Amino acid sequence: MDLRFCQNNTIAIISMNRGENKLNVEFLNQLNNALDQIERNPSIQVVITTGKGRFYSNGIDLSFYGTNPDKYPEFGKILVATLKRLLVFPILTIAAINGHAFAGGMLLALAHDLRVMRTGHGWMSFNEIYLKIRFPPAMLDLIKCKIPPGPTRLSAIMFGKRFTAEEALISKLVDRSASAENLLAESIRLGQEVCGTEVFDRAMFQHMKSDLYKNTVDALDLMLKQQTSGTSLKSQL
Repeated sequence: MDLRFCQNNTIAIISMNRGENKLNVEFLNQLNNALDQIERNPSIQVVITTGKGRFYSNGIDLSFYGTNPDKYPEFGKILVATLKRLLVFPILTIAAINGHAFAGGMLLALAHDLRVMRTGHGWMSFNEIYLKIRFPPAMLDLIKCKIPPGPTRLSAIMFGKRFTAEEALISKLVDRSASAENLLAESIRLGQEVCGTEVFDRAMFQHMKSDLYKNTVDALDLMLKQQTSGTSLKSQL
């Protein structure tokens, strides 16, 4: 996972370069290490995550955890903690969705403040209906806090619709769309427009997010407590 800074050290770009970027302990540890470095840098005002090639993230690494069930509890705790961290991160976060964002990959994108999606390639989709996997309550809360009630939420959760960039923009799943060549530039532009000439106080920015998403934060905290007490993520599916 590559981390670089641009725009006079005010924007951090995390390039997730682990193939399909499947969510597992190693991937999430590397992502959190990058977030640690960013938090230590007081100049950063915008964080952008993006993938390379066909995938932003292909969701939970089910093939690995299906054959290594003893590894699942550790993964579950790190996954929930990372989603919560992104949801209330003290700096503006933007997902530059370069390709497919499936299941847990779409959750990862939704945990960001804003999203820009590449046109011409890739879908955002919750394919749990086809995998016959239920959403844990906290994950469902995260989805609900980012997707308002209505046809989009129903299509995403119940019917596993695959949203193109154009459809995701119309449905307000993403804030902008851009070609592959302009994806990062448009994400940087969006971040600069949102921040403007102001520098958000990090503590206050995090408080605002925690207040806005209080029910989801509480649900994620409860899920973490349950996992610590021995209830795994897998048992909640």
